[in-house]
Amino acid sequence: MGSRHPHWQRKARIIQINRQKAYQAQGCRCHYCGVLMPEPKRIKRFCEEHHINLTDAEQIQCTAEHLVPVSEGGPNSRSNIVAACWYCNHTRHHGAPPGLDHHGYARWVREQQSQGQWLPGRYTHLQPCALTLTGSHA
Repeated sequence: MGSRHPHWQRKARIIQINRQKAYQAQGCRCHYCGVLMPEPKRIKRFCEEHHINLTDAEQIQCTAEHLVPVSEGGPNSRSNIVAACWYCNHTRHHGAPPGLDHHGYARWVREQQSQGQWLPGRYTHLQPCALTLTGSHA
């Protein structure tokens, strides 16, 4: 059969729309690490424009990140969905210190970045400048 239930299709579409809105509002950058992200439908073009291979681009492609996870009662609303790269989204749920809410996770990502322990160097040209990452205004 292969077709999804209409309710799930609507829910997936709402998430996709909210992800796209967040992606545009965030200037195509990850909510957590600030890396420039490709949209899944435009990933090959992104590779050509930014001189990276497909495997690397998939690590930073745009995903919908629920600030409050659905498993914890978080809604699929625009206010609860941000655009995050696959790496940050995946690491938040599989590798970050336990018990961090989205604010704590964002701080942890910035700490990792300041120590050079986040995305590999091959993504440097897609990351915001260090001034933006640290939040300092010196």
